[in-house]
Amino acid sequence: MKAFVELVLAVGDGRYKSPGGVSNPKNEYEVVLPSDLCDFNGSNSLEKMFSAIYPQFESKFKDAGYLRERAILTPLNKTVTYLNALIVDKLPGKLYSYFSVDSAEEFAGTDSDLSLSFPAEYLNSLHTPGLPLHELKFKEGVIVMLMRNLNQTIVYVTGLA
Repeated sequence: MKAFVELVLAVGDGRYKSPGGVSNPKNEYEVVLPSDLCDFNGSNSLEKMFSAIYPQFESKFKDAGYLRERAILTPLNKTVTYLNALIVDKLPGKLYSYFSVDSAEEFAGTDSDLSLSFPAEYLNSLHTPGLPLHELKFKEGVIVMLMRNLNQTIVYVTGLA
C-alpha cells in the first residue's frame, strides 16, 4: 500500500517515471503502472482490494478511527453499488430492503394506460443519476449519508451540512 501511495504522490508532483522508461510519446500524460501494483487476474479484484484496504473489517467496522483512515474512490456508480453491497453483506445483522414506487402516475385529463406502457420491471431497471436505485438494502447501524433533499418540505440533514 505504501508503494501505491508513493506512486500517487509522485504522479501528482510530476516526478513519476514509468517502469523501464516505457512511455507513450503520443500521450505525455499516460501513466504506466508497475506490474506489482496491478491485478491481472481480474477475478475478485474488488474483493481483494477491499480486504487490503479494510483488513479485519468484520471486527473493526464500528471503530470511527479505523474507518476515517481509509477510503475507496471510484469513478463509476456501478462499482460503488457493488462495493456497498459487498460491505453490507460483511456486516452482522438482518438485512432490510426498501423499494421505490414502481408505477407510473396518471395525470388528470389523460386517457392512457401508463401501466402497460411502463411495466414495473422496466421502471425498476432504471438507474437515474442523482436518484437511488429501486431497491436499497440496509442493516441496523449502517452509516448512510444523505446527499440531497428530494423533498425540501421535510427537513433532513444531508452529508454536506
